[in-house]
Amino acid sequence: MSTSAFYRKIKKLTGKTPGEFIKSIRLNRAAQLLRETNLTVSEIIESVGYQDIKNFHYNF
Repeated sequence: MSTSAFYRKIKKLTGKTPGEFIKSIRLNRAAQLLRETNLTVSEIIESVGYQDIKNFHYNF
């Protein structure tokens, strides 16, 4: 599958770009971990795949 075909398919299925889709999955998982565990924010950020706290936000 080409990159452009992948992009179009993800956009059609989710209404989001691939980057937005991945970010929303990571943030949803982080929210779940915040609710259900006693991990620190830094540990959660690392566990969902972020390397820098500056990237750990979502603009609504």
